[in-house]
This record gives sequence, structure tokens and C-alpha cells, in this order.
Amino acid sequence: MTPSASDPNSARQASRALHAWRSGELSRLVPELEFIRSQAASTAGMSAAEAERWDLLAGIAEHVRKMPGNPDQSSADVCVELLEHLSRAANNPFIRACQPSRP
Repeated sequence: MTPSASDPNSARQASRALHAWRSGELSRLVPELEFIRSQAASTAGMSAAEAERWDLLAGIAEHVRKMPGNPDQSSADVCVELLEHLSRAANNPFIRACQPSRP
């Protein structure tokens, strides 16, 4: 599955990045990180809260992208925890209600 620009949901993308990271396959992770970076640059039409989540995702993605092959465990743990937190937003009815509806 590849990221889709027509579905700019930060919680779903955080979950995708988390799964790609946990797979250990760089070929799955890199496209997710690139998609996050491109999506975070174009937050027009998003709620302020969703734009903030994309901004946080972009910061995490940039940090992960710059990590060496054997990252500091505490730094990796923080990134994983943040991705887990953001991905749980997909199950939060209040956050889902704030998502812009698609035609």
C-alpha cells in the first residue's frame, strides 16, 4: 500500500509510518517519511488541529530520517511513542469528528 495524497489523515499516516518502522524494512519506511514531509508542507484546508498533527509528524519523520543505522534507543523510543500516540487519534471520535469531510 502506498500513501495517498487524497487521504491526508495524520492518524492513519502515523499508523502507516509506525508499521513500516516496525517491519524493519527501509524500503517501506522511506516512502512513508517522504509522504509525511510533502503532506505537512501543504496543510491548506485542514483544521488547525490536523495541521498541528501533520507538523508533529513531519518533525518525527525528519528526526527518523536523520537517525544513524543504529540509533540511540531512547531517541527511537520517543519517536515510536509519539507515532503510537498520533495513530491512536484515528480511534478518537472527537478527532474523527473534526476531520474535514470528503465529497
